[in-house]
Amino acid sequence: LLPLGGAARQRGRRAALSSSPPGPRDAVDYAFDHSKAKTGEDSRTTLMVRNIPNKYTQRAVLEEIDVKFKKTYDFFYLPIDFKNKCNVGYAFINLCSSTDALRLFDEFNGRRWTCFRSGKVCAITYARIQGKQAMIQRFQNSSLLSESLEVQPRLFVSSGPDKGRPEQFPGGAAVPAAAPAPAAPPPAPPAARWDPGLDSSGFAVFADVVARFAAENDVVYAPKLGRAHDGKQLYRFGPATIYLDRNVTFVKKAERFAPVALEDLLEIARSLGGP
Repeated sequence: LLPLGGAARQRGRRAALSSSPPGPRDAVDYAFDHSKAKTGEDSRTTLMVRNIPNKYTQRAVLEEIDVKFKKTYDFFYLPIDFKNKCNVGYAFINLCSSTDALRLFDEFNGRRWTCFRSGKVCAITYARIQGKQAMIQRFQNSSLLSESLEVQPRLFVSSGPDKGRPEQFPGGAAVPAAAPAPAAPPPAPPAARWDPGLDSSGFAVFADVVARFAAENDVVYAPKLGRAHDGKQLYRFGPATIYLDRNVTFVKKAERFAPVALEDLLEIARSLGGP
């Protein structure tokens, strides 16, 4: 929840409206042309990510992006509907290179979001305002900068050894010296030497996504102690048995494991009965 007053709600509403999605006449100008991006003919790096489920917070969107794109972007903004205390369905992200922009487009465009029971399909176009510096100029005098980090536009170091580290927006809230880590999943048993639900830093990524999805749908999600498959920890998802490999869920069917989308996994668990 975002505890904000009436004035903040009005400010947020104006900010969201001023960054609203392009209309039909602008569709061609902002459409992502894959062939031009691949050849370098179109080198724009700031994207508009649309059809985001309204329950997603800034942190939840970034966690999903960070599975494959950590340290590849230097600006992110998820506009908030302050009245309803949820996002407005789209976000802006500036990638550090046009190559990274193309990769992110290939990964997310046309793909369903993994959290919550949402049928929304991600759609990506170019943003009207392009580049980190242009975005800083756009928001540097905004009253949003007086709000919490979860609400205001976010900046990250663009290059060098600290690339990807959060940095303070000029005039914005201070960035904590160490951001709190996401909640870690239950520890794996000693037999499992590597938990595919953890990234190289040891923080929960996709495992945390699955845990939130299970909690949202009132499904029991817990490790099966002492149980592993090819060195990967087995989990109970309701009555179903699953394991995670990077950002893919595998469910046991007729003594074999097969990849499955989270929404389909939920239907399988419900069809088997039990919590």
